[in-house]
This record gives sequence, C-alpha cells and structure tokens, in this order.
Amino acid sequence: MDTLNSSGRQAGESIQIEGVDTEQGLFNCNNNMDAYREVLDSFLEDADTNMAEMKRFLEKPAKPWNREELQRFSRAVHAVKGVSAIIGAKTLSKRAADLETAAKAGVISGDFPGFFTDYSAMAKNIQSVLKAKDSSG
Repeated sequence: MDTLNSSGRQAGESIQIEGVDTEQGLFNCNNNMDAYREVLDSFLEDADTNMAEMKRFLEKPAKPWNREELQRFSRAVHAVKGVSAIIGAKTLSKRAADLETAAKAGVISGDFPGFFTDYSAMAKNIQSVLKAKDSSG
C-alpha cells in the first residue's frame, strides 16, 4: 500500500499539469497517485472517442440540429464534464457543463469551437506530461 506524506500525497509522488488542479484531482482519488493516474489515462482514452464525436459538429453547418444529434453531443460533453471534474480541470468541466445545458435546450453554444480546441490541447498536454513522467521513472 502506498504511504501518504503530511500533505496527504503519496511519498515522493507529484504531478503538475497546466490547467489542472492536480491537488484537487488527487484528493478526488483519495490521494492515491495510482488511482489518479488511472483517471488521467481514462481521460486520454475517452478524449479520442469524444473528440471524434464532437468533431462532426464542427464540420456540420450550425443549424438545424436534430434531437438525436443534440443527444449525442450532450452525451459527449457530459462525459468530458465528469472526468474533467475528477482530474481537477475545473474550467474545462464548467465549460462542458455549459455546453451540455445548451444542448439540452436545443442549441450548440457558440463557445463550442474554443472548447473543442482547449479540450484537445488539454488531452495533448496530459499525454505529454504522463509520457515524460513515465520516461523519468
């Protein structure tokens, strides 16, 4: 079993990711770095699927969106909202929540292209941080 230091972190373990409150993310994972890493890996695995689904909405003319399309979009941003909150990406989670609310009201927000860009950048950033962490031991 991993031991925690006085700050609640596992001894010798830390991770810094731009745009992510990793302290909160670790707290959400019971200060267990292995569990946090699993959630970060899940974020990356889901990102490919979610971005592929969302990209279709970037490529389609803005309106009209049918009910099924809005539901698919809502599910994709709902997934991003949840895992982002768990890892500590509060801003991304809040923006996903706003997009989910808009989709449930029948629209896809004008903020969506920026959200998509930021989500993609966050995934790439997490991937590079984890890759660097793996390389360093």
